[in-house]
Formats: sequence, structure tokens, C-alpha cells
Amino acid sequence: FLWLLDVTGAVKSTALRRTVVMSTSVVALISPLITLYYLPAYNRTPKSLSAYSVILLATAIVDLVVASCSWMTTVRLAFEDGVIVLDYIGPCTLISVSTCHALFSLHAGAACQSIVMLLISFAYRLWSVRHSSSIIIKGKSTKLILVAICVL
Repeated sequence: FLWLLDVTGAVKSTALRRTVVMSTSVVALISPLITLYYLPAYNRTPKSLSAYSVILLATAIVDLVVASCSWMTTVRLAFEDGVIVLDYIGPCTLISVSTCHALFSLHAGAACQSIVMLLISFAYRLWSVRHSSSIIIKGKSTKLILVAICVL
């Protein structure tokens, strides 16, 4: 959407551009906060699912770090003489450029951690389905469940 405004020349103000871009990052902050708010309601979960609630809590915390760092750094890509330049336009610019670099590095590391937590979550769900006493899984259906989990 912002590129369309740039192409048409409708947006001349740098402050307005920053506000539009940063407001989209605020939406990403809401999801982990909702998860952290509702997670204590699962304190009465069965013991078989208590490990999964710990995975959910860890994932929500990591996602909150990712969203916070993304909002703080808010990077705009620019092309200068065939080189890709990262232009920080987030609130970290009010502190220092080195703070922006540190937060961007933290964002990259936490995003990788989030992907690992997602993989652990999928693996735990597959393990719990395979070892459930109410569901009997044989041969090819295990592969089908694994493919379905990976696709979703």
C-alpha cells in the first residue's frame, strides 16, 4: 500500500510515511499480547497438555520480542547505486544507530528462535497424536498426518 502512495506522489511527508509503516507493526504486537493474556486461563489443563502450554508461553514471549524489535527498528529498504541500503525509520533512531543495529540483530535471532519454537510445537503435536490412547495410527496415516501438519 505504501509503495502505491510513493508511486503516485501522494505522500510527501516523511513523518506520515513513518507513521503509516510503524502502525502496521503495531498490529503484530497485539497477537502475542493476547496469547499471554489468555494463557493463564489454561492453568487447569490436563497434565498431558501442560508441556504444550509451556511451549505456547515460550512461543508467545519470543513472538513478543520479535514484534517489539520489528516495531522499534522498522526498516525501509532503499536501492542506492546497485546496493541495498537499510534505512531505519523506527523509534530506535531517537536513541542511536548502534541501538538500531543491536535491535535488528536481536530481531533476526529471535525470528529464527520463533521458527524453531514453531517446529517444536509441530513435533510435540505430532508426538501427542501418535501416542494418544484414543487414536490408533498405522503406517501411511502417520505420513499423512505429518504432511498435513507441515502444510498447515
